[in-house]
Amino acid sequence: MSTRPWSLDPELRALLVCPLTRGELLDVDRGLFSPEADLVYPVVDGVPYLLRELAIEPTPQERARVDDSPS
Repeated sequence: MSTRPWSLDPELRALLVCPLTRGELLDVDRGLFSPEADLVYPVVDGVPYLLRELAIEPTPQERARVDDSPS
Protein backbone atom coordinates (compact mmCIF):
# COMPACT_ATOMS: atom_id res chain seq x y z
CA MET A 1 0.00 0.00 0.00
CA SER A 2 1.51 3.33 -1.03
CA THR A 3 1.02 6.60 0.76
CA ARG A 4 -0.65 9.26 -1.36
CA PRO A 5 0.84 12.77 -1.41
CA TRP A 6 -2.69 13.97 -0.57
CA SER A 7 -5.46 12.93 1.76
CA LEU A 8 -9.19 13.54 2.09
CA ASP A 9 -11.57 13.21 4.98
CA PRO A 10 -12.88 9.62 4.73
CA GLU A 11 -16.51 10.76 4.99
CA LEU A 12 -16.04 13.23 2.13
CA ARG A 13 -14.13 10.67 0.06
CA ALA A 14 -17.00 8.18 0.38
CA LEU A 15 -19.37 10.68 -1.26
CA LEU A 16 -17.27 11.59 -4.29
CA VAL A 17 -18.10 10.38 -7.79
CA CYS A 18 -17.05 11.55 -11.24
CA PRO A 19 -19.03 14.69 -12.09
CA LEU A 20 -19.25 13.66 -15.76
CA THR A 21 -20.20 9.99 -15.49
CA ARG A 22 -21.31 9.59 -11.86
CA GLY A 23 -18.96 6.59 -11.84
CA GLU A 24 -16.45 5.58 -9.22
CA LEU A 25 -13.20 7.45 -8.65
CA LEU A 26 -9.96 5.62 -7.91
CA ASP A 27 -7.25 7.10 -5.71
CA VAL A 28 -4.05 7.72 -7.65
CA ASP A 29 -0.99 9.76 -6.73
CA ARG A 30 -2.08 12.86 -8.64
CA GLY A 31 -5.71 12.82 -7.50
CA LEU A 32 -8.91 10.95 -8.28
CA PHE A 33 -9.06 8.89 -11.48
CA SER A 34 -12.31 8.35 -13.34
CA PRO A 35 -11.83 5.29 -15.58
CA GLU A 36 -15.08 5.97 -17.45
CA ALA A 37 -14.18 9.58 -18.25
CA ASP A 38 -10.45 8.75 -18.57
CA LEU A 39 -9.56 11.80 -16.49
CA VAL A 40 -7.68 12.52 -13.28
CA TYR A 41 -9.18 15.19 -11.06
CA PRO A 42 -6.42 16.80 -8.98
CA VAL A 43 -6.47 16.98 -5.18
CA VAL A 44 -4.56 19.98 -3.84
CA ASP A 45 -4.09 20.56 -0.10
CA GLY A 46 -6.91 18.11 0.61
CA VAL A 47 -9.35 19.81 -1.78
CA PRO A 48 -10.61 17.74 -4.75
CA TYR A 49 -11.08 19.78 -7.91
CA LEU A 50 -13.83 17.93 -9.75
CA LEU A 51 -14.05 20.26 -12.72
CA ARG A 52 -13.54 19.10 -16.30
CA GLU A 53 -11.51 22.23 -17.02
CA LEU A 54 -8.98 21.27 -14.32
CA ALA A 55 -8.86 17.54 -15.04
CA ILE A 56 -5.67 16.07 -16.49
CA GLU A 57 -4.92 13.13 -18.76
CA PRO A 58 -4.05 9.96 -16.84
CA THR A 59 -0.67 8.29 -17.17
CA PRO A 60 -0.42 4.68 -18.34
CA GLN A 61 0.20 3.70 -14.70
CA GLU A 62 -2.97 5.44 -13.59
CA ARG A 63 -4.95 3.73 -16.33
CA ALA A 64 -3.51 0.40 -15.14
CA ARG A 65 -5.17 1.02 -11.75
CA VAL A 66 -8.46 -0.05 -13.36
CA ASP A 67 -7.06 -3.59 -13.56
CA ASP A 68 -5.98 -3.40 -9.90
CA SER A 69 -9.28 -2.06 -8.53
CA PRO A 70 -11.68 -4.36 -6.67
CA SER A 71 -14.65 -5.52 -8.73
